[in-house]
Amino acid sequence: MAVGPIARMVAQAVILTASVLARALPAAYAQAVQNAKKGGAQAASGPAGSMLGKARISRDEALQVLNLTEGEVTVESIKKQYDKYFA
Repeated sequence: MAVGPIARMVAQAVILTASVLARALPAAYAQAVQNAKKGGAQAASGPAGSMLGKARISRDEALQVLNLTEGEVTVESIKKQYDKYFA
């Protein structure tokens, strides 16, 4: 039977995975510590920072995303298009 060679390949794959993780995890941890010392996530993400609440789009871009024109802008039409595309 061919159980021996299959078991050996599985064992080699497990050992290879363990050795890769044994090198990668400490390196990632060291990089995380360095980033934390420099200022945490803000320093790690660069000048862009977090996109939540900081980036705004123009009115024209918003109308284009909602597939509306200047003439048909009402609260109801905006809600209808928003619900159609994002809800």
